[in-house]
Amino acid sequence: MIHALFLLAVALRMGEWDEFRLMRRRPRGDVLVFLTTFALTVCFDLTKAVGIGMILAAGLFVKRVAETTQVQAMTGDRSGEPGHEQIKNLPNDVVVYRVFGALLFGAADKLDTVLRRAGGGVKVIILHMAAVTSMDTTALDRLEDLHAKLRRHGRHLIRHQARP
Repeated sequence: MIHALFLLAVALRMGEWDEFRLMRRRPRGDVLVFLTTFALTVCFDLTKAVGIGMILAAGLFVKRVAETTQVQAMTGDRSGEPGHEQIKNLPNDVVVYRVFGALLFGAADKLDTVLRRAGGGVKVIILHMAAVTSMDTTALDRLEDLHAKLRRHGRHLIRHQARP
């Protein structure tokens, strides 16, 4: 009995109870990871809770990185195409997409939008990837799939990446 009271007293002093008051100011995903880890610590043990909390935090990180990845279309002297940056002297059958950020498995689906955005008259798609900070194998696989799909439809994919 005395051991249980001692453990309870230590747990109450170790807890960072201010975190519960600050949750309203934190992003929802962070709060979810915190509360899940806290609940698992109470219900099971610290080792399992920290392990699962780390997995949840890693998943949240990948989601946030994927949200920062952008694909921007750049076209020739066409008027009336919203969201397209204009490039002078670019043939009408060529589209350039500038890719910014990290291409991880969480953001790889953004590459599929390239094929859907390109109209039927587009013969060449150029991916300008100088601003890509990192790429994993899933994104590389998506690039290869995109290249194969374009080839089947008689189109070409050119990947431009600045050399370090």
